[in-house]
This record gives sequence, C-alpha cells and structure tokens, in this order.
Amino acid sequence: MALSRVKTWVAAEVLTASDLNAEFNNILNNALTLISPLTAALDANGMEFILDADADTSITADTDDQIDVRINGTDVFRLVPSGTVGDKTWRLISSQTAAASATIDFTSGIDSTYDMYVFVLTDVVPATDGATMYVRFSDDGTTFEADASDYGYGNARISGGLFDGATDDAATQIIMSRVGIGNVAGEGFSGIIHAFNPATAARRTTISWAAQTFGTTTTLFHEWGGGGLNAAGVTLGFRFLFSAGNIASGKFTLYGV
Repeated sequence: MALSRVKTWVAAEVLTASDLNAEFNNILNNALTLISPLTAALDANGMEFILDADADTSITADTDDQIDVRINGTDVFRLVPSGTVGDKTWRLISSQTAAASATIDFTSGIDSTYDMYVFVLTDVVPATDGATMYVRFSDDGTTFEADASDYGYGNARISGGLFDGATDDAATQIIMSRVGIGNVAGEGFSGIIHAFNPATAARRTTISWAAQTFGTTTTLFHEWGGGGLNAAGVTLGFRFLFSAGNIASGKFTLYGV
C-alpha cells in the first residue's frame, strides 16, 4: 500500500521537532511504499537491477532492445526481438507441421545471421511403415543436392543389447535413422539436428543429430550421427523426407543460435 502521512496539519499549527522527526522516520522506515504500488510507468533508463547480496546477479537493459540476465558475474541469458542475434539464445525462425507432405523444406531464414541453425523434429510419423528419415541440402533454396556422391555421413543406434553403426562417403542423401520408423500410434521419430555455418562458402556444410526412434515393433532406439556435403559451398535450404511415401504428421521447427 502507498505511504501514509503521520499527521494532517492545519493552518497556523506549530511544527515541533518530534513531529518533524516522525514524518522523516516514516519515510525512511517505509521507503519502498513510496513507489509501491506504481501509479505510472517506471523508467529504469538502462540501469542495472541487482538481485543478490554480493551484487553479481542482475537484470539489465543497457543495450537498446535487449535484456541481459547475469548470474555470478556472467551473462547467461539474453532476450532480444525476433530476428535479432542474441548470444546463448535460440531464436525461432519458422515452424511447419506435416500433413501428408512429400517433403518439409526450409528455404528462407538460413543465411549468415547465425553460426548455427537447429532443427527440432517432434513426433514425425511416416505414411509408409518402416521408412527411414532423410535430409538433403540446397545451395540456392530451390534445387536439393541428390547426386550419387554429394554427401558423406555416419550414424549409429542403440537399443537394449543392440549397438551398431554405418558410414557412407558417397551418398545421395544423409540417412538419420538406421531403424525403419513405425507409423502406428506411439511410433515415430523425434530429434534435434544442428547445422554448422551453412552460409560459409569456403567450408562444407555439416550437421550432427540425436534422435529417439520407435521402430515398426514399437521398440525404442536412440540414434545419433553426423554428416555433410562432400564439397564446400553455401547452403541456403534443408529438406526433410522419408525413404518412401509421405510425411504423415509431425512438427518441424527451425531456430537460429
């Protein structure tokens, strides 16, 4: 509640020392109530709001259109507007939901803004039972590389006592699942794919991934791997597809980091 006066004065009344001290003590002992509750916007003007006793944990907005959270003297989190680079922040670029889709393509928002792009695939289910998950790259955002020696990759899987892997140095696509993915209730593919420096012309675009796959017998597999193009060049698009049939359902989300 707001600060209340100690005494209401009337005309010609004598101000005594005790009355004056009481008024000042009321303010000094209840300083926070001077601004609580607020009755207008409070302008911090970029000043730091310190949260702990040793003054190394705080919130500040001393950079325009940016909020930094500092813990133990280190910036650990940053809030920025959509489309603006923020260290340690995943910025949402776009999201797509498959519905009997032949492919899911990302052909915009991939450029030199970020050093790394992250795709999150959630509950992706093939229309064809037992299909495997592919990814291909595009250097122009229109045509996707699919020649016999465009890609090299390695992948592995583990489930119970089973562990195996495979490599291919001259492939038409990168295969992210060694397991045939099931398409009944409770089956599908979910994973995270990191793409590194796709806009750097002097380097080969590479990715790494980790995923959970339910196979055609509802067996859960953990799968992981890495791969990339066999030639250096800019990558402006990524395509996700199955080895056979459409993508029946699933969510695909792209972030810049």
